[in-house]
Amino acid sequence: MFKIHHFANSFISIEGNNSIITCDPWIGKTTDNGWFSYPLTSPKEVDKKIFNSDFIYLSHLHCDHLDPKTLKKFKNKNLTLIIKKFNKGVLKRRLQKIFPKNEIIEIEPFKKKKLNKDFTVAIIPQIMSNSRNLPDNIQYDLDTSILVQSNKTKEVFYNNVDMPIDIKILKRINNFSKKELKRKINIFCY
Repeated sequence: MFKIHHFANSFISIEGNNSIITCDPWIGKTTDNGWFSYPLTSPKEVDKKIFNSDFIYLSHLHCDHLDPKTLKKFKNKNLTLIIKKFNKGVLKRRLQKIFPKNEIIEIEPFKKKKLNKDFTVAIIPQIMSNSRNLPDNIQYDLDTSILVQSNKTKEVFYNNVDMPIDIKILKRINNFSKKELKRKINIFCY
């Protein structure tokens, strides 16, 4: 059974039996002061909950998801970063500047990746550019979401980031059965 802690925006930690994935960590003001995290949470409280993370997932480049100030707290930790394999590689290059020694796993969209005994993940790319699922020809390569599965219970948690949700998109993930997704999925949308 997962333990899920929501801090602000899509900043979430997911605890398995022996490991933690932290998604889009940031609190306070973003670097350009365009966003302020809510609810207000003490940085010390956040640090206690996420400092032992084994993995950090970063959905995209916006400063309310990729906050160098928060990420620098993890600079000397032995952890693995998880991102989508983007065409241009900008996110990976920015992370390499902050984490020159850490492993960065780039995952192809809709492909499952077993991380360890606790977690298997899949990255869901942004497919639609509007919340009404209207047809468009805009091809974004920016936002992503993450689907996390417990390797023990097969429970699935979907952290939907900045995009419309459509269960048909989730069904495109290789090796996740329709029955598995319908029965065990918990969805968090922000």
